[in-house]
Amino acid sequence: MLTEERGAGVDLRSRGVFVFFSAATLLLTWPQVTQPAGILEHRDSWFNMWRIGWFAHQSLANPAQLFDANIFYPVTSTLAFSDAVLLPAAIAAPFIWLGAPIPLAHTGLVLGSFLFAGMAMWMLVRSLTGSSLAGVIAGTSFAFAPYRFDHYMHLELLWGGWMPLCLLAVHRLFTTASIRAGVASGLLFAAQALSSIYYGVLFAVACTPLLAVMATSIRRVAAVRLIAGLVTGGLVAAAILLPYMAPYRAARDLVGERSHDEALLYSAGPTHYLAARDGHPVYGALAQRFGRAEKHLFPGLIALGCALAAVISGPRRPLLAYLLALAFAIDLSLGPRGLTFEWLREHVDVFRGLRAPARAGALSLLFLSVLVGYGAARIERRLPARSARFLAVLPLVMLLEYLGAPLPLVSAPLQADAARAWLAEQPAGVVAELPLPSRTSLPGHDPQFAYLSTFHWHHLVNGYSGNVPPSYEALVAAAEAAPFGVPVDHLRAMGVRYVVLNERYFESVSYDAAVSELTCRRDLRAQKSFGTAGQRSAIFEIHPPQ
Repeated sequence: MLTEERGAGVDLRSRGVFVFFSAATLLLTWPQVTQPAGILEHRDSWFNMWRIGWFAHQSLANPAQLFDANIFYPVTSTLAFSDAVLLPAAIAAPFIWLGAPIPLAHTGLVLGSFLFAGMAMWMLVRSLTGSSLAGVIAGTSFAFAPYRFDHYMHLELLWGGWMPLCLLAVHRLFTTASIRAGVASGLLFAAQALSSIYYGVLFAVACTPLLAVMATSIRRVAAVRLIAGLVTGGLVAAAILLPYMAPYRAARDLVGERSHDEALLYSAGPTHYLAARDGHPVYGALAQRFGRAEKHLFPGLIALGCALAAVISGPRRPLLAYLLALAFAIDLSLGPRGLTFEWLREHVDVFRGLRAPARAGALSLLFLSVLVGYGAARIERRLPARSARFLAVLPLVMLLEYLGAPLPLVSAPLQADAARAWLAEQPAGVVAELPLPSRTSLPGHDPQFAYLSTFHWHHLVNGYSGNVPPSYEALVAAAEAAPFGVPVDHLRAMGVRYVVLNERYFESVSYDAAVSELTCRRDLRAQKSFGTAGQRSAIFEIHPPQ
């Protein structure tokens, strides 16, 4: 299945590789396949489901106001407070329209991202080296390294498979100097930016040394056509992405830029490239000693060995290009600790919106995986024909090297509870879900509340995203000063109509006391109470001011 058979058709080999990466995905993400509605208990998992749900809802209801999402009312352009993951959301939307629950669509996107990453890297390396097996080894490295599982709850950071395909198109552009290859490069780069703004920005910068080295091989006769192809690709990408960036510029004016201290906090250090996946039976000690959340960047010993085999084979131009790109990507991941990130922050304004330079670890993995492919192809060519067949077990050994503890999944609700089902039947009105978080505990339970809003789609004063608007910070401050954390007057001034109290999130007896307090107020009308002890919800309606 993994070796290239003489005389076999490309479709047959592709199917075999597809089956391998599909099976590897199910194995490495176990028990996700047995829990299709399972998510990691992490605020970004709830945020992912809200984002793809909002896209599916609003693209039918009113696509012109797609970025005016229902969170953080009355602020607009709230979808631009974080990555909108437009392309993955667009992939999931038809399934949601046909009735698939949002958690199942989300699981499909998560699992699909691993398969896509492996297949895309396989296509790139097979094209560069002529070896299908080397492509499988490189794809295994790119799709299943610890970095990927560190970001299992970050949908936008899982969808990096467009980058190998974009590199494949760029290589064809440098080979053929055709406008068609330039257009493909621009479309694939735009696809990556529409899937992950982080990767779009970092990929564009990290490829600079790679393109510079590749350009040295161009003959003067082909230079004009190459430039035309590059310009065409840039124009295609710009035509797609510039309108997409407009809401983000407006959001930045409201919530500001990321600080130097944030960038420093979320930067990688050299030791993080020694940190493996948590719970790994072999490398777990490395994770505990060197790693922390989002900073498990160890690529594995087999990958490092294959990359080393590529490096010692000689300073050929493609190897030098990817080696320089790898060094640049590692430096970017170091953030202010490195050489280039601070300069880019000062001169390129989009870098002042990046909080986590360590996510350039994905670019390090991308370029390293290409070197892994070159090294594997070199080893395959050096081995005798009979011995080379044993190299086919290397991807399986890599999977065992990457295999960690089963994912600790929890089930997301597939259907609305009684309270949200009741809200879905009510006239339009702004909802406040209580309890609100404190200023020191943001976001509290707001990620779950945002997801629960997908069952009724009323506007919500709560919200969770990469940024918090000043109006919500003011509401949270008012809640800290209000009895039982319910600032009724402030909520009324914001235009709130429905107030939902959720017992499971209140402290001990505070829920009953809060319900009693609100029941006695003449400016509130008790509407409904749902659920059993410990899981009750009470809904009040605020009378509008006279």
